Amino acid sequence: MKFSQSDKLKEDKDQILRLTRKIFGDVEISKSDFFDWQYLNNPEGEAIVITAKDDDKQNTIVGVESILPMNILVNQTIVKASLSCNSYVDPDYRNKGIFSKLISMVLEQSMKKNISCIYGVANDNSFNSFVRQGSYEISNMPILFRPLRLSHYFSFPISAVLRIFDNIWKAKKSVNPNVVEFNGHFDESFEILATKASQRIPVIKQRTKEFLNWRYRNSPTRQYKTFVLRKNSVLEGYVITRKTEINGKSVGVIADFMVDSDANPAGIKDLVQIALDDFWKSGVSVTIAISGPLTVEYQLLSSAGFKIAPKFLKPQSAHFILINSDPTRKDLEQLKKYDNWFFSFGDYDVF
Repeated sequence: MKFSQSDKLKEDKDQILRLTRKIFGDVEISKSDFFDWQYLNNPEGEAIVITAKDDDKQNTIVGVESILPMNILVNQTIVKASLSCNSYVDPDYRNKGIFSKLISMVLEQSMKKNISCIYGVANDNSFNSFVRQGSYEISNMPILFRPLRLSHYFSFPISAVLRIFDNIWKAKKSVNPNVVEFNGHFDESFEILATKASQRIPVIKQRTKEFLNWRYRNSPTRQYKTFVLRKNSVLEGYVITRKTEINGKSVGVIADFMVDSDANPAGIKDLVQIALDDFWKSGVSVTIAISGPLTVEYQLLSSAGFKIAPKFLKPQSAHFILINSDPTRKDLEQLKKYDNWFFSFGDYDVF
């Protein structure tokens, strides 16, 4: 078995996608254009991909561990970091220590490239392997949820009973001329808002206009909506949403939500309500979000009816993990505390 960093992603692409389809079927991450977008077009650099190749079978790729370069701000200082994603091993080669070796090698490569830390969200299947390689669990991440058309989440006869309660969860109609759907390119005004947010939050993914456009406008397979609040042409908040299916249920995802903490709370409330009303009109059963518990955004979502999701709405645990590849940096100890983070669904790869 040979383990190495793929220095020719375009050449290894077909094999990686073939393995992906074998494991997951015809899904988003097995599509060619998604591969190019995620691995090759990230404005912060190409993905670092470690492969395991069976040298007895013409160097067939049987395992992959990938990280995406991601700059984060720690106390407003840029830290070179990376996001762990797309980790898997061919079912015919499991229980042979391949996954642990892939994680070990990706850590070695990140150290060589002066990447200070790797973070990500691991499922139950991969979590223990990450822990064995020195990963720290920041949090078993709580998911926030808010019912909308909850009857749509269940089958008959429960759905029939819940239908009479759907209007209880309907978002109150809000009309605010300062809140509009945004269809343009993300510009400097979003960077200014993010910079201001970094002054009140110790750890936050750097949100440049290049990153936001890549993440939310250029995705070849995902459709997002953005609603903005502007007052006197100044951006005071935005919410980015996506409608998707989880276990066959229509779910609304708040992918990113950021506000100016000095803005009028009434305007921010309208921003949230208009996004929820859009979900309601599209028949979404529940809306989900994640947000650091000490942030202004968390408090706003709570006031809009979001609660910690019960277990039946969480298909599996979401382990927010960290691997510190630069132990000399004492400031990175702050990353181990979930309360220090501004973290949204859009800050990792699943949504």
